[in-house]
Amino acid sequence: MFSVSDVTAQAECAKVEMRGAAAVAGIEYSNTEISAAIDEYIHSDRDRQILKSRLIDGLTYDELSDKYHLSARRIKTIVYKAQDGLFKRLG
Repeated sequence: MFSVSDVTAQAECAKVEMRGAAAVAGIEYSNTEISAAIDEYIHSDRDRQILKSRLIDGLTYDELSDKYHLSARRIKTIVYKAQDGLFKRLG
C-alpha cells in the first residue's frame, strides 16, 4: 500500500524523467555533455555515480538500490534532487 507522499514522490520522479536526460529546455545534450555537467554540478561522489548510472547507463531504481545498498525510495530521492539541480543549471 502506498501513502500519499509515496505517490507524490513517484509522480514527481516521472515528471522529471519525461523531460529526458538528453533534452533540457528544448536543447539536446549528448551523454558526454551530460556526464561533464554532472561532474561539474553534483558535488557528492555517490550522487554523481547514481545519477550517471540512471541517466546515461539506464539502470532502474531497483538495480541502483541493489548496487548502492540503499532503498529504491532513497535512490529516487537522490535522482530527483540531483536531476532538478542539474536541469536548473543547464536550462
